[in-house]
Amino acid sequence: MSTDGAVTSEGLAMSRGEPLREPKALVGPILNMATAHHAAGRLHEADQHYRRCLDLDPGHAAAHYNLGLIATLLSDHARAVLHHTAALRSAPEQASRWVALIGALLACDRVTDARSILDHFLVHGFSPQIVSEHCQPLVKVLGANARLAFAAGRLEDAECLLELLISIDKDNGDAVHLAGLTALRTGRAQHAIDLITIAIYRDSGNATYFADLGLAFQAIGNLVAAGSAFEKALELDPALDDTRANLAIVYQDTERQQDAADCWRDLIARVPGSAEFHNNLGAVLHRLGRTEEAIANLEKALEINPAAAFALCNLAHAQLFAEHSSVESFSEKAKTYGRCHADALLRIRPFANDRNLDRRLRIGFVSADFRDHPVVRFLEPFLHYADRERFDLLAYSNTSREDAVTETLKARFDSWRRIDVLDDEAVANLIEADRTDILIDLAGHSGGNRLMVFARKPAPVQVTWIGLPVTTGLAAIDYRLTDAVYDPIGETEHLHSEVLWRMPGTGTCYRPFLPAPDVAETAPVTRNRHVTFGCFNRFEKMTDAAIKAWAAILAAVPNARLKLIVTDIDDPRTRGPVEARLATCGLPLDRVDFAPRNAANRYAMHGSVDIALDAFPFNGNVTTFDTLYMGVPVVTLAGPQTISRVGAAILGILGLPDLIARDVDSYVAIACRLASDPDELLKLRSGLRERLVASPHMDHAGHAREVGLALSEMWRLWCAETAPSAVASPASR
Repeated sequence: MSTDGAVTSEGLAMSRGEPLREPKALVGPILNMATAHHAAGRLHEADQHYRRCLDLDPGHAAAHYNLGLIATLLSDHARAVLHHTAALRSAPEQASRWVALIGALLACDRVTDARSILDHFLVHGFSPQIVSEHCQPLVKVLGANARLAFAAGRLEDAECLLELLISIDKDNGDAVHLAGLTALRTGRAQHAIDLITIAIYRDSGNATYFADLGLAFQAIGNLVAAGSAFEKALELDPALDDTRANLAIVYQDTERQQDAADCWRDLIARVPGSAEFHNNLGAVLHRLGRTEEAIANLEKALEINPAAAFALCNLAHAQLFAEHSSVESFSEKAKTYGRCHADALLRIRPFANDRNLDRRLRIGFVSADFRDHPVVRFLEPFLHYADRERFDLLAYSNTSREDAVTETLKARFDSWRRIDVLDDEAVANLIEADRTDILIDLAGHSGGNRLMVFARKPAPVQVTWIGLPVTTGLAAIDYRLTDAVYDPIGETEHLHSEVLWRMPGTGTCYRPFLPAPDVAETAPVTRNRHVTFGCFNRFEKMTDAAIKAWAAILAAVPNARLKLIVTDIDDPRTRGPVEARLATCGLPLDRVDFAPRNAANRYAMHGSVDIALDAFPFNGNVTTFDTLYMGVPVVTLAGPQTISRVGAAILGILGLPDLIARDVDSYVAIACRLASDPDELLKLRSGLRERLVASPHMDHAGHAREVGLALSEMWRLWCAETAPSAVASPASR
């Protein structure tokens, strides 16, 4: 020991002649100096003095605790854990020691260890008041860290932190709500509903809670509950624009189109410069059959934002339904869409796909309609009968909406990917990483398409099929799968950016939605004593020209009635304009019956209709097949365009050319002739389902074989490095 006043090994200056004291007895004065330095912000000096305390008393709880606090301030969290652990061992009766260690562990991302210490703390015997008082800073830290983790996409971390927080503060509505959002983001929608509902019990006046509850209900397909939650959120806070948009989408999906239109109009009033809102209003008006208004809103969207690819896509689609629609006009818009929005995205690089002609091919399908939807009625036969020794089938589903049909489809695919939460670049990367050989678009320019993914060319061969019988306008899509009836050789090639690959049989094959009811044993005319006509097409397909033709038919057939299915017809805001339009076109409203469009009445009206009238110029497709399957003959008008040849293609293959009209007068005449000859009508109806089932339209195995051969040949051509534009389709060679 020094005797000249120097600092001793114990760290304390001694004067000559001063009596020695026990080392532990010296800790108090040193600790006082340390705390004074600490309080003054002199952390280095405080740190030195606390360490001197530990030199004298290695287990000193206060010194360890304060060194832990300093280490935290200096972001040395590992050292903070060491000191707080020692402090807790020495003084477990002090609640602050537990909380400090938990905080230090969290700062080191040792969440599991923090949870273990917290569990012991909660059962250590402290009163609830002491626990609550000491944990308030911890609650704030946990909440802040959980929000940061959630925002950064570290959902597992966020969930762990929130579990900690909620175990401390069970009444924390914000924490329970964020836990619900975390569950929703990780695909556990029902758990999200349970958690967010608990948060609402904590705070029933929080609009955001209700808005997010609606999202969770939407994710499980409970659209009625989702709509109620969104409505409550807007009642509490009308300024939630995102929630109003979500409510509009729910209204659209539940066939409350007028309510959806009102939502979009409200949003346009609040944000008049939104191209997206004008686009969405246009889409709803299109569903309501108000095509001209729809087109005007879509054009307004493009005026606001000429770069809005989605608006140009929807405009091209809507114009197909216009009174004087033109596939030529659509084709030009589609090609413009391709040039302006797609071509620049094309990836120019070699593909790594194995060119072995004998290996299994990986066929990817992109759709937002893997559910109870018309697209599936044409896709499912191929999925069911595809040669699984030859093909692996991959689904890229662009929707969160799923139903019983979805579950059935999942069993048909070797791989199922949700892509609705990914941007186009990420989806293209995913498809390429999956080594997809042939990628098939099932939408064209209809809703839910991902054409901008196809624009990037993530697969060597790309095909469009089923969605719309017209071009996509994308140079990156190599082929459109069709047949020589829909697209006669030499007539429609100039309307396409793709090569037309004509199937030797039919371009699509029909499967009814099962179970379907039996065909009515007797025609309605035998029990009603009058003929009943019907049109089961969507109202947007019902042009004035078609309605006037129906008026002429009713005028020529006394006592005949007409049944129509119209979306949202029970809403007076829909019925009024519909009836006014029908009356203007000459239909006697007292002889017209309406039914709303929904899945429940898919086949309900067929048993009450004697003769179906196809829409024109945009013919029905799955609607016509359903009608024939239910034993009801369909009168169609064949036009010069692909969309107006659908009815003729269906009936022609069935051997029913007498039901195909070439002009409006013959369309009216055919309908009147059938109505005037009950015996011929009964004879025609007899066996109509059996005729359809026996036709190529329902030769599922044969169709799947032809599609498989087409895909294999496309692959062979690519492997031979033959440019698609130089290849004649099989039917053209």
